[in-house]
Amino acid sequence: MNLHRLIYTSVRKAECDDQEISNILASAEKNNVHADITGILLHSKDRFLQYIEGEPQKIKSLYDKIKDDSRHAGAMMRDFSPIDERLFPSWEMGHVDMNERLAFDTKIGFKEKAAFDAWFEDTSLTDSKLGIIKRFAKSQKSSNS
Repeated sequence: MNLHRLIYTSVRKAECDDQEISNILASAEKNNVHADITGILLHSKDRFLQYIEGEPQKIKSLYDKIKDDSRHAGAMMRDFSPIDERLFPSWEMGHVDMNERLAFDTKIGFKEKAAFDAWFEDTSLTDSKLGIIKRFAKSQKSSNS
């Protein structure tokens, strides 16, 4: 299978409250399973960072819809590149609330959460394209301290 990842950031609009986040996740869970798209949404009170993976045309099509979503502004693609395997193979859309302490709200098992935690703590990824996720997360954690 031809797999790609797409990473984007955007500005969360003030009217995008916690109920809207729940709506985003419910929609992603419902729609992404049929499109074989997986990934994770990181958000703070004022920013979004989303990592999505799947077939290139499907994730580009999803991103085109995401760009037009009124709950955020300034969507900017940070990466679109081929991958050998999924980083989040069973997450229709994992969710990390950066306003909390890396609070997970996803249907992952202990083994997958442990794998994500290990990846997050891997300092060798700091300068990689995936490092943008870690930098986003760490900047949100420090601004909330």
